[in-house]
Parts: sequence; C-alpha cells; structure tokens
Amino acid sequence: MNWGKGIAVFLVTFIAFILYLVISVSSVSVDLEYSDYYDQELSFEQQIIAARNHQSLDRKVTVSTDSVSVIINFENIKQPERIQGKVHFFRPSNASQDRVYDLWETVDSNGQVSYPINQMTPGKYIVQITYIIDGESHFTKQQIWV
Repeated sequence: MNWGKGIAVFLVTFIAFILYLVISVSSVSVDLEYSDYYDQELSFEQQIIAARNHQSLDRKVTVSTDSVSVIINFENIKQPERIQGKVHFFRPSNASQDRVYDLWETVDSNGQVSYPINQMTPGKYIVQITYIIDGESHFTKQQIWV
C-alpha cells in the first residue's frame, strides 16, 4: 500500500468515526430539571422559608419504603385531614417518570399516605413534599430508592 491510499483510508475512517460520534451524541435525550427555570427562581425564596418552617417543627415528615409502597408519615399532627399540598416524586434520570400527587385527598386519620411502587420504575427518586398546615407552608425533600 502506498502513502496516498494510506492517507485516504485514514481520512475516511476518521470522518466515519466523527460522524458516528455526532449521531450518537445527538440522539441522547437531555432532560432539564425544570422547563420553567425563571418561574422556579422567583418562587425559590418561598421554598427556603417553607423549608425553615419545616425544620423548626417538632413534628417531622418521614418517608420510608417497603416491598409494595412508599409511605409518608406526618408525625404528631393533630388533624391530618387538614393537610394540603403536593408530593412530587422527582426522577433525576428521566423527567417522564416523575409523579405528582395531591395530599389532601390521600392522608388518612393517622397522618400516613401510601403510594404504590408498582407504578414506578426502579431507581433513585427525590421525594419533594410541599404542604400547608394552619396557614403556614412547609417544604422537605428526601431521597429514596425504589
């Protein structure tokens, strides 16, 4: 093989490799954490205040999992049916697998909420709980593995 053919083979191979990289990188899905970053930034101060409100409480929210469900327990709450808010199961790796539930329709008299695991893809979730008790907003988040 002479120099001309060797250089031509090298250039063709190099161009094919670069095209393969461009196609494979462009086909990867990139999900943003939030599609509305600006609106989230405006409400971030309220979220900080709500997180401080939650930390100052004697009653805490615990998140646990068992083989069939994710259990959220609102400890030491006198009237759990008065809880209003949302539970957001945030999936960092895939936004299409996020789940959002309303609290007011699912809290039982013991202050527990249960969500079935069979609707969730196994992996890491960040449970973000935003709730209002007695007119005061609270926010907490905890990481779980399903």
